[in-house]
Parts: sequence; structure tokens; C-alpha cells
Amino acid sequence: MVVAEVIDASKRIKDAKNGTSDMKSRLAEITALMSDPTTAERRVSLCQEAMAMGDGAEGTKTFFSRRARVLMCENLIMCGRFRESSEIAESLLAEVKLLDMKSM
Repeated sequence: MVVAEVIDASKRIKDAKNGTSDMKSRLAEITALMSDPTTAERRVSLCQEAMAMGDGAEGTKTFFSRRARVLMCENLIMCGRFRESSEIAESLLAEVKLLDMKSM
């Protein structure tokens, strides 16, 4: 079920006329959902959806792939599975902030 949801969401984003705008909106929505108390499985599926966005429109692939990796690191830290990754997560967060500034 979770995989089907991710594939469906990815297809909707790719099929949208204004794909980049839709991807940014959905990524913001995913980020908000990640902060809500939810199951580890749901957080992982949200991260997978964000990573699927990395396959979208040309020029946005790196932006979304890096942001998805940040979400995944945060998720794994919250789940207590990736404690040693705080340095990696901080590095990725810095990259995303830089990408955000460049995209404005």
C-alpha cells in the first residue's frame, strides 16, 4: 500500500503542468508531516516520496534529492537508528539551505 501511494504521488507530480511548483508544494507538505508524531513506517514512506521527486523535472533533481536525503537522515535519527549521522545531517541541512538561497 505504501509503495503504491508513493508511486501515485510521484506520477501526479510528474503529470502536473507546473511540475516544479507542485513538487515544491508537496515537499513543504512532506516536511510538515514529518514533524507530526507519526509511525516510523509513515515517515519512511514520506522520505521515499521526496526521493522520487528527485527523478522529476530537469534542474530540480539535485535540489530534491539532497532535501530528501536530509529528511531521511532526520527520520532515522528520530527513530534512533542512525545516531552517528548527526554530522551528516547537519552537512546536508547546510547544503539544502544553500540550495534554497540559490533558488530564490
